[in-house]
Amino acid sequence: MKSLTRFQSAGINAAPMSNTGPDSQLDSQAWSARPDWLQGVVYGPSLDSFQELVEVIQRCCQTTFDIRLDSPITRGIKWDGYAVSPHGAQVAYRKIGMEVELWFSIPGQLCSSMPRASFLRLAAYLQCQKVKVTRIDLALDDFERRLDLAMVADAARAGNYSGAQHFTVVESGAKSDGQRGMSVVFGAPGSDKRVTFYDK
Repeated sequence: MKSLTRFQSAGINAAPMSNTGPDSQLDSQAWSARPDWLQGVVYGPSLDSFQELVEVIQRCCQTTFDIRLDSPITRGIKWDGYAVSPHGAQVAYRKIGMEVELWFSIPGQLCSSMPRASFLRLAAYLQCQKVKVTRIDLALDDFERRLDLAMVADAARAGNYSGAQHFTVVESGAKSDGQRGMSVVFGAPGSDKRVTFYDK
């Protein structure tokens, strides 16, 4: 999504997602971009491919796996066996003719704690295995809260955005503490691509 809305920034008409305007010249410590979830499918010639994928993810994510061979599990479809880590990473396999289909899921906690060099090693390995990525979440953290979430919600309600047909604004809070949270989602729930802004 190239532009959510146009707004006045220090007297300059600038798009918030562009590199124009004084507010875009931010200190690199104010923002952080990182992968936040990764899922995909790869194929291998034998069950050894399952063991290898588990070992690669284990090394890169610095986690352990409980391997459950011949223990069926359903993750969208039925798999013949799987491995799961205490942090929620999963690898599953199923035999299809003469090859093995492998599905993996690495959740946000592991993605965000993985050193950059380890993530690049994992990405290189998956590329060599001709991975088909089925889900990737990318996070852009705004540590100094420079993006006004209320402004994003107002732009959505006014229809001042492009690149999506649907939006959702959700507010939450607790009566006891008075604090409120908000999320703004561009894209339908079933869409392959969505952008979510939220206050953590």
